[in-house]
Amino acid sequence: GELDEIVTGQDARRDAISRSIFALLATNPSSVSHGSTTMVGGQRAPYGNFTIDGVTTLNNIYGGTSGGMTADQAFESIAEIKVTDSNGAADTPGFGTVITTTKGGTNNYHGSAFYVTDNSYFNAAPFFSPVRTKSPLLQWYGGSVGGPVVIPKLYNGHNKTFFFVTWEHRTFPVSGGRPSFVPITLPSANFELGNFSQLLTGTSPLYISNPSTGVDYPSNTITGGTGPFTTLSSVAQAFQANYFPAPPSTFSFQDYAVLITAPEHINREDYKIDHHFSERSILSGRYTRQYDPEPDNYDSDTYILGHSKIATYNNTYVSHTYTFNQNLVNELRAAFAKDERDYEPFHNGAQVLAKTGLEGITVAPSVQGFPAIYFGSSDIEQMYENPSQTAVSYNYQVLDNINWQRGHHSIKAGVSITDTRPRSANGNGTQQLGTLDFSGFASGYDYADFLLGIPSSVSLNENPPNRYNRAINTGIYGQDTWTVSPKLSVTFGLRWDYYQPPVDSNDRRANFDPYYIGPTGLAGGI
Repeated sequence: GELDEIVTGQDARRDAISRSIFALLATNPSSVSHGSTTMVGGQRAPYGNFTIDGVTTLNNIYGGTSGGMTADQAFESIAEIKVTDSNGAADTPGFGTVITTTKGGTNNYHGSAFYVTDNSYFNAAPFFSPVRTKSPLLQWYGGSVGGPVVIPKLYNGHNKTFFFVTWEHRTFPVSGGRPSFVPITLPSANFELGNFSQLLTGTSPLYISNPSTGVDYPSNTITGGTGPFTTLSSVAQAFQANYFPAPPSTFSFQDYAVLITAPEHINREDYKIDHHFSERSILSGRYTRQYDPEPDNYDSDTYILGHSKIATYNNTYVSHTYTFNQNLVNELRAAFAKDERDYEPFHNGAQVLAKTGLEGITVAPSVQGFPAIYFGSSDIEQMYENPSQTAVSYNYQVLDNINWQRGHHSIKAGVSITDTRPRSANGNGTQQLGTLDFSGFASGYDYADFLLGIPSSVSLNENPPNRYNRAINTGIYGQDTWTVSPKLSVTFGLRWDYYQPPVDSNDRRANFDPYYIGPTGLAGGI
């Protein structure tokens, strides 16, 4: 049979957990956290079904994951949460489902307010820090209000029109900003000068050699000899000077314990209204929006390279419920869901190329990004910035459900049509600014190869075309719950879902053409 867990909004608010649906799911033994979503009943994210008032919250770009729209749902707005681990009924798609129903207004005005705070003053000092910070790490507050719609002398909505509104703000302050201490490895002052003499100490000395002769450098120092490959690359020196913190010591490695903070300020609001035309006819609607800017996401733990991210979620529906008689009810619902993520690197690519003198790459002045530079076995911190991108998930839904009560049988049937339109606009990022790997194949040590300007591999990609897909998914079901006796009921049903293979909105396809000559003059492209 169907395995369910039902949690009321009141139960969720009084549980000693973070105010998050995913935190609530963590208390369910069949649910497992997985990246930005949760797997219910052991099912992978694409096979799950996350909805709010029947409206999907799944992102159709990132493999069907459910992000902030579900995770950060305002607990003040929740009437009920139903979690189905397995053997779900025919009226819901997917194998593991999380169905949230929101509250509405009543004939009486009512409201609520809350405040949650975390402060590092009450925490022990982090392991890598001798100093205990004393600042708020989280401030979370908000409230709700609901009741009849009344406009003095104009409209009295008692018994007819009701509203319910929630608003909340969650912030990780600049002073705290979700701190975490990250140990990283950077080149020492001697290394940056080409002096690797300290690699000769210990039981396993490492000698670096001149790539042109194969002879070891005197005192393991690049600038200690004469002839080819005895000077440091000006490009490498420019990257060091501009994009690595100043080395504080001359030890073999500059080991940092960096305090990474990521300020974030999230606003979420819900607006719901219900209007009773009559006892038989009810019109309902809800609009939810969440705005989540994250200005500092560090792709390199040096505090220098990173990107900003802005996530905006919209989820709304309008429904009409009509009661034909006491045994027959129909609900028609139209819904829209939008999940947008915008990523922007910290640095302007053209300015980075001009400042470092890296040649062979030409980009437009508006290009944001940074060349990707990776080191081999030394574990020296990489140089990388997440490329710019705008990824938007659109879902347009129409659902119709009919309920028929006939004797001991409760019969349900319905259809859902979802028009999915994922859009991925690749901006200007790392793929246009090159990737350079330094393995140590030339001199015997990766950072020495970097200072000599000899990468083991170099790649340069053109920006991929923007992606505008579309697909229409259809589901049809029929279900009968037969009450055999007051102690026994049997539910059986059948569901058919068709997931259309996505196609490009402009009926285009992209493929690799080895004979295409791109702007760089190199053969091969899309």
